[in-house]
Amino acid sequence: WTLDHVLLFAYRRVQIINPVFIVGGFRTGSTTLHRVLAQDEERYVSPRFTELALPFLSIQYLLDFFEWMDKRVGTRIIAFIEKKLQEAAGPDVIVRHPMAYYHAEECDVLLAINQWTGYYTICMYPYVNLWEEVGSISDYPKYQQQHIVRFYERCMQKVMFRRGKGRTLLSKSHLIDCMDLFDGHFEGARFINIVRHPKEVFGSWYALAQTAAGVFAGWQVPKEVAVEAHLKFWESYFKKEVKFFIEGKSESRVVLRFRPFIKDQLDTMRRLYTGWHFPFENTKFLERLKADQQAQRDYKRVHKYTNPTLGELGLNEKEVSEKYSEYIQAMGLE
Repeated sequence: WTLDHVLLFAYRRVQIINPVFIVGGFRTGSTTLHRVLAQDEERYVSPRFTELALPFLSIQYLLDFFEWMDKRVGTRIIAFIEKKLQEAAGPDVIVRHPMAYYHAEECDVLLAINQWTGYYTICMYPYVNLWEEVGSISDYPKYQQQHIVRFYERCMQKVMFRRGKGRTLLSKSHLIDCMDLFDGHFEGARFINIVRHPKEVFGSWYALAQTAAGVFAGWQVPKEVAVEAHLKFWESYFKKEVKFFIEGKSESRVVLRFRPFIKDQLDTMRRLYTGWHFPFENTKFLERLKADQQAQRDYKRVHKYTNPTLGELGLNEKEVSEKYSEYIQAMGLE
């Protein structure tokens, strides 16, 4: 960090204007939405995993050199790094959340690894009594919130300094607590929320969180304790989503629903871009989306996994729907 500050100080002059922030609960389709939008390569730049886990320009330029070596000399350094990354995450995590060197990645990684903050730490810190204390950034003291925003901005400036080339930042995370902070800090910021019925996300997030905790923390939370903790987590998270996107509704805040998006990604993007007055038809972005449709279908056909049912977790659909009924109604998920 000090080397970046001394030798590459110019990155701090990069302005992040009109960024787009995708935010949603875990397992709501936010990663798919992010990687769909990231295909508009003429408009957006999204951070990669290595840029979030290792937010240092000195290291990133070294990785850029490795990329150059691969292309120029025929080495396979980046492929080796990607393989080690996937091995570290483990197959049960990767099948649920695909990761690759060049993939657009979620910004939770930045705060979870470097500052131990945000709800992503649920995957890394299986002490349930501290999930809310660590994850609920909106309850942090003001000076800590501002420190997080400044740290985040500096890291995004580094990404844009290297790869921006006149484009804008596309960020995706589950950092619902940061959206108010980002809205007041970044000029022209837009926000997209993708939502899914709680009965569909509960078991999926439980499974991924437990699997990831086994990899990163070396143990898992007992089922009964974990289920209760996840119920409390979702209650808190849903209230924050409603407050920001529904009660705080504005032209810069859009809510998408999982099922219509998955059913027809092209139509969802068309309506989104029309609302933003962005060109969509006859663009390279549209060409890439059409070409990617079959690749997505092929991946889902080959890579399969099973999540626990609500019944296996000691719950049922009626119970979950009643508990989160206000959220379901507010988000139009009936």
